[in-house]
Amino acid sequence: ADNDNYEVLFNLEELKLDQPFIDCIRVAPDEKYVAAKIRTEDSEASTCIVVKLSDQPVMEASFPNVSSFEWVKDEEEEDVLFYTFQRNLRCHDVYRATFGDNKRNERFYTEKDPSYFVFLYLTKDSRF
Repeated sequence: ADNDNYEVLFNLEELKLDQPFIDCIRVAPDEKYVAAKIRTEDSEASTCIVVKLSDQPVMEASFPNVSSFEWVKDEEEEDVLFYTFQRNLRCHDVYRATFGDNKRNERFYTEKDPSYFVFLYLTKDSRF
């Protein structure tokens, strides 16, 4: 491997966690952002970190207690990250975080029935 041809996007040592690892990683549709779910060996709690990809990658956002997440493009062609928030080992809230010019984070959906656990998946054709 060429040691001069790599770029560090997620420096887990900077997080000051006990044995952190990347559990899941997703790249935004236009490849301007990457999101990673980071957790430790001794905990199910995880944090989703979003990095803007550029000449100097920069962390754009951090969302605690995330269980699942997926990228999509919205009607304005902005990158949108949908993610589930986990509380008391239960996921019932889905949030919508937009990046780019119209940056915002808002609750998108709440499942009221406690017998359901909300988890996000993107279909193979990326339509749903």
